[in-house]
Amino acid sequence: MSLPIFLFHRVSPVKDNWGIAMDPELFEKTIRYLTNHFSIQTVENYFQQEHGREKGALPDACVTFDDGFKDNIEYAAPILKKYNCPASFYIVTDSIDKNIPTWVDIYKHFFEKTCISHLKIESSHFTGKQIEIQFTSNRERNEYGKALFEKIKKLPNSSLMSILDQIQESFYDVELPEKPMLSWEDVNQLKNDGFNIGSHTKTHPFLSSLANDKAILSEFSESGERIRQMTGHFPYTISYPAGDFDNCVIKLARQAGYQLGLKVTQERYKPFQDDIMQIPRIDLYADAGWTKTYLRINGALQKIKELIPDN
Repeated sequence: MSLPIFLFHRVSPVKDNWGIAMDPELFEKTIRYLTNHFSIQTVENYFQQEHGREKGALPDACVTFDDGFKDNIEYAAPILKKYNCPASFYIVTDSIDKNIPTWVDIYKHFFEKTCISHLKIESSHFTGKQIEIQFTSNRERNEYGKALFEKIKKLPNSSLMSILDQIQESFYDVELPEKPMLSWEDVNQLKNDGFNIGSHTKTHPFLSSLANDKAILSEFSESGERIRQMTGHFPYTISYPAGDFDNCVIKLARQAGYQLGLKVTQERYKPFQDDIMQIPRIDLYADAGWTKTYLRINGALQKIKELIPDN
């Protein structure tokens, strides 16, 4: 039987915040439904005990979180505990150490929050080695930011960080929020409450874009060792940032010591068919509402989309 593994990121009633957060009321409705209709396991428990565990009356499912936002312990964890719902949290260790969001979130935040209409970036990856643009509206700036993101997201990490620094310098009217991420104390509290802690790399890069094998392995090893140092165990699972990986990334994840690898493809895991280093997950989008969330949980939304022609 196929296994649905559901992915969340943020749960918060605050809308003017990092990224889009699922409202706690919708999250509770979702968790209540999942625990009533599935036997919820952590990813790690399912794969470690798959052949030795008795099958129950309800089908299995898993609940996961990526990134490590503070609201995971403030809003998500109490609801999970209320419904006795196991879950796994995959954290970006550099974001936990520095208490700043991932570069993806920082990028989006600066484009969305700035009131400045001028942007200048110098990089050898651009035609003429620079970009200089004047925006006529907030909408134009945000649309440009989305298009630019697609162009730069897989650049070498050093080039990407240079561009991000220049964006922050240009949009100097935007500040980073205070302590938006989990602390290590929070991480250990989640662990002590019975939740699993895994890795989402050290800095959340697009792994296939890193300069060489050493850089990729460093993302895996340094994150895993930092988790071991702070929690007492090396993580069993790696969650690939943005679902980005290739055969080299998988090989290096295994070399670093990870036993499972998670991606995001809106599909269920198929035992004896899917590679355990390429386990698919279903992202339950924060702004979808209950109808779409229900359809996605039960696989109906993907089937509906398949029936609708592209043009």
